[in-house]
Amino acid sequence: MGGEGRQRRVLWATLLGILVASFTSVILVAALPDIAEEFGVGESSVGWVLTAPMIASAVLVPLFGKLGDLRGHRRVFLVGFTLSGVLAALTAAAPDLGSLIVLRTMSQAAGVATGPTALALLLATHGPTERPKALGAWAFVGAASPVFGLLAGGPLIDALSWRGLFAMQALLALVTLPLALSALPETPRVPSVRFDVLGGLLLVLGSGSAVFALDRSASWGATSPGVVAAVLLCPLAIWAFVRVERRVEDPLVPLALARGRAFVAPVLGDSLIQIPSIGAFFIAPLVLHATFDMNVGQVAYYLIPMPLGMAIMAPIGGRLTVSWGERRTSVVGCLLMIVALGISFVGNEAEVLLLSLTGFTLHGAAMGLNRPSFAAAAAGALHAGMTGIGMAVMRMFSALGSAAGVSLSIAARAAGGFGAVYGTLAVVASAATVVTQGIVESVPDAEDVAMAGILPALDA
Repeated sequence: MGGEGRQRRVLWATLLGILVASFTSVILVAALPDIAEEFGVGESSVGWVLTAPMIASAVLVPLFGKLGDLRGHRRVFLVGFTLSGVLAALTAAAPDLGSLIVLRTMSQAAGVATGPTALALLLATHGPTERPKALGAWAFVGAASPVFGLLAGGPLIDALSWRGLFAMQALLALVTLPLALSALPETPRVPSVRFDVLGGLLLVLGSGSAVFALDRSASWGATSPGVVAAVLLCPLAIWAFVRVERRVEDPLVPLALARGRAFVAPVLGDSLIQIPSIGAFFIAPLVLHATFDMNVGQVAYYLIPMPLGMAIMAPIGGRLTVSWGERRTSVVGCLLMIVALGISFVGNEAEVLLLSLTGFTLHGAAMGLNRPSFAAAAAGALHAGMTGIGMAVMRMFSALGSAAGVSLSIAARAAGGFGAVYGTLAVVASAATVVTQGIVESVPDAEDVAMAGILPALDA
C-alpha cells in the first residue's frame, strides 16, 4: 500500500481508538442521577464515578507517553485500548457503586494510553506537510466525541440503562481492534526512559485527598475526622512530591517549569478555568433533571449545546489567539464563562429552559475559546526540548482542575443548592481571569495553534 493509503489507515485507526476510548465520558454525566437511584446513594458518592478516573488519568498521561517511548507507541496504544474495552465490559456488570468506580477508573485509565501514543504515531507516519491536516482531524474528533456520545448514548441509555453504554463501548472496541492491529506501525524505542512512579503516587495522594475533602465535606461536615485528616494529608503529600521531584533524575513535573511566570500563568489559569468548565457541565444534567423534570434521553440531547459550542468555538479561538494574542483571548474566554454561569443561574432560578440552554451554549463556547489560547501561551513559553513534557504537565493539571470542579459543585450544592454552585463557580472563573493577566504574550505560529487545538476539551 502506498504512503498516502498507509497514512489514511493510521489516521483512521488512531482516531477511532480515541473516540471509542473516550466517548462514554460525557454521556455518563447525564446518567449519574439514574446510577445514584439504582444504587441508593447520594450525588456526592456517585460523583466519584467521574472524579476518580479524572485524577488517575491526570497522572497517567505523561507516564503513558514515556512508556510508549520505552516499549513502542503501537504496543502501548493496543494494550491500553484492549484493556479499556475489556474493563468496559466488566463495568457494564458492576454489582455496586464501589465496583463501578473501580472498574470505570481502570477502564478510563487504560484508555488514556491512546492519547499520547496516537499523537506519537501520527507524527511518526506523517511528514511536516501532512501533519497539519492529520492534527486538524484529531482536534475535530476530540471536540466532536462528546457530541457523538450524547447523540448515540442518550437513546442507548433510555433503552438499556447506563450499563448498555459500557457494553456498547466494549463492542466498538472489539470491532475497531482488527483495524488498529493491521494499520499501526511500531515506533523506535528510546531505552533511556525513566519513570517517576513515586512522584506520580504522591501527586495522586495529594490531589486525591484535596478532592476527597471537598467531596466528603458535603455529607460528613467540614469538621468530621475523615475530612480533617484529608485536609492535613494534602499539604504533606504535596510537600513530599516536591521533595521527590527535586531529587529524581527524570521527574514527573520538572520543577524548572515552575520558575517562569510565562509558563505558570497559563497552566494555572487553565487549571482554574477547568473548575467552572467541568463543574457546570457536571451540574447541568442535575439541573435538567431536577428543575425541568427530564429523563436521561432528554437530558442527553439538551446537553449537546455545551460540546457543540465548544467544537465550533475551538478553531475560532485558535485564530483569535493569533490576531488578539493569548492574554486578551484568555481574558475574553474567562469573562464569557462568567456570563454563561450567570445566564444559567437565572435560567434555573426562573425555570426558563431557553435561558438555561443559552447559558449552556455560551459555556461551551467559552471552553472552546479558552483552550487554544492557554495552550498556545504555555507552548510559547517552552523551549524545543521541553515542549512534550511541558504540554503533558499542562494536561495533567487541567485534569486535576476538572476533578476539583466536580467535587466543588457537589459541596456547593449541598450547602446552598444550584444557585450556590453557579455563584461559587463564578468566583473561581473570576480568579482565573485575574491569573490570565500574568500571561506573557508571544507570537504563535501555525504549528503552535495546531498543537493547541489537539488538546481535548474534556480530558476526563
